[in-house]
Amino acid sequence: MWHGAWAALPLLASASAQIVGSLPDQNPRYFPVGVFASVKSDDGNFKARWYAEELRGLKEPSLSEPASSGESIYRFTWLRTFHHPIVVRIAIHASGTGTLTVRMSDGAGGYAPGKLILNSAREISMTEVRHVLDTVDAMNFWQMPPSAGPLYLDGAEWMFEASVRDKYHVVDRQSPQDGPLRELGLYLVLTLGGLDVPADTIY
Repeated sequence: MWHGAWAALPLLASASAQIVGSLPDQNPRYFPVGVFASVKSDDGNFKARWYAEELRGLKEPSLSEPASSGESIYRFTWLRTFHHPIVVRIAIHASGTGTLTVRMSDGAGGYAPGKLILNSAREISMTEVRHVLDTVDAMNFWQMPPSAGPLYLDGAEWMFEASVRDKYHVVDRQSPQDGPLRELGLYLVLTLGGLDVPADTIY
């Protein structure tokens, strides 16, 4: 599905803005202050509040502080404007295997997150973990800027975070049509997560 607004005006006001209102990104804080700032007129606070609200709805922890377990944690968050929010998180163990957690809420990525309707977890192999890490390396993740360009109406936010020891980084792109971030997101959701996502809702 593609919602022709990709070429429309940048997002200045939307239903999302009404939902997050003035809710701060705190208790817990999900993102470093200003991490999504992209241009002088955009301090990134709107995105931080919006994404934090969706992650709260998905009952997700903050990754911007080092995990008490010491494990490396990677998380993909998929916020499609008109479809259920989805998050896939991997905690990598010292053995090289990992725990995969998949969550989905019954709201919509561009509106209220709604209630949690899927919360599953399973162990994944060293081979599956290695594929994720290789893709992260291939996309030069740690050097990518968090945001790229203005926020447009509709579409979907593809956000990937990593918390590795004392390092945290987040990359957010809107509706990538190709490239390693799209490959990684779909691998996590469809292959590892096993979700049945209709092709016309992948955008």
